[in-house]
Amino acid sequence: MSQMMELNKVNFVVVDVETTGLYPQSEAITEIAMYKICDKKIVDKWCTLINPEKSIPLFITLKTGISDAMVFDKPTASQIAPKILEFIGDSVFVAHNADFDFGFVNSALNKSGIKNLTNSVVCTVKLARIFLPHLPKKNLDYVSNAFGIKTENRHRADSDAHTTAIVLIKFLDIWEKENGIKNLDEFLKLQKHPATRKYF
Repeated sequence: MSQMMELNKVNFVVVDVETTGLYPQSEAITEIAMYKICDKKIVDKWCTLINPEKSIPLFITLKTGISDAMVFDKPTASQIAPKILEFIGDSVFVAHNADFDFGFVNSALNKSGIKNLTNSVVCTVKLARIFLPHLPKKNLDYVSNAFGIKTENRHRADSDAHTTAIVLIKFLDIWEKENGIKNLDEFLKLQKHPATRKYF
């Protein structure tokens, strides 16, 4: 996707994964949700539980509600990797704390012999530092509350991805109201600069 494309024509795919732990090298995805956004509208979604091919630690089950019994008959990462790749395509990859989700998605792709994604990446945590500098924390709870977004089933991929999608739409709306419809490159560069003003 060209970085010179106007933002209202760009496809963003907002991703959230639930996992067995913190590190993609040793842990695995238990659930993934993806929401596709174009012109500040949700146009498609896909979500599935995933068999991580290892036991889910109790503390993870208590946090997410996802148990071994829920995933034992679900597809593995290798089985759903082609669907992930197809859904994301050349869209901009978006997540809240994007390094985490991007790392796990690439690990899942690698397990089926697919190379790492080379898509542009937008992290809504980084955007929150720009648009919501007054918030004491930039986690999804604080950011969604700042916009009055009600989130049900926190720490489930579908709910968190949907909330992050709405947050992205809010950030795009603020950016466009302040700057007009700019191209993708300008929006991506925004993540690299410290906040110089409050947008909200």
